[in-house]
Amino acid sequence: MKLNLYDKLAGIYDSLAYMALGREFFASHRAFLEEVNEGDTVLFIGGGSGGVLKEISDRAGSAGRVYFVEASARMIQMAQEKISKSGENAHNNVIFLHQGDFDALPEERVDLVITQYLLDVLVDKDIEKLFQAIEQRASENVKWLVAEFTNKASRKWMTQSMILFFRLFTQNPRNNLPQVEDYFFAEGYTLLRQQSFKKGWIKALLYQKTNA
Repeated sequence: MKLNLYDKLAGIYDSLAYMALGREFFASHRAFLEEVNEGDTVLFIGGGSGGVLKEISDRAGSAGRVYFVEASARMIQMAQEKISKSGENAHNNVIFLHQGDFDALPEERVDLVITQYLLDVLVDKDIEKLFQAIEQRASENVKWLVAEFTNKASRKWMTQSMILFFRLFTQNPRNNLPQVEDYFFAEGYTLLRQQSFKKGWIKALLYQKTNA
């Protein structure tokens, strides 16, 4: 994944999302965050401006570690500012990584993976690379928290409009939505829980892989 494609939109991304998608979009980011436990090692990839980073960091605690991986330098800066404004030393458990190469992810056993609106901007080969990278780093019974758009027929025009917008302004190479569930099924993950937003157009999914 190329670096800094979203820098030009970073400052207005959240405002645009709120105007276009409303509160439910942001509520989907918080679905299942209770799965982050004290002492967990969390891999948060594509965290954007870090809207839920403080909560993840709080839940992991001083014994845990949160790797915040983001391809946009501006998004990382915004996430760092949000954490620093909290003024709490507990957030020393966050490690910021500006990178888009999944092969370069930290070589550490991961308890929980979080990807929110990341898979729908990756081409198929990059999604496959991500799964391969997680496989090499996954702890036993690793969990994966996902939030993505779905191919809902009644929202087809809106989906295509969003895809076109991001292709124009961020050079996002994807021209459709991936079948996210197919990737998890193929890799041996079990769907534990799901929550729908925007009448099913957005879904938050919690997967687990046993004997990883």
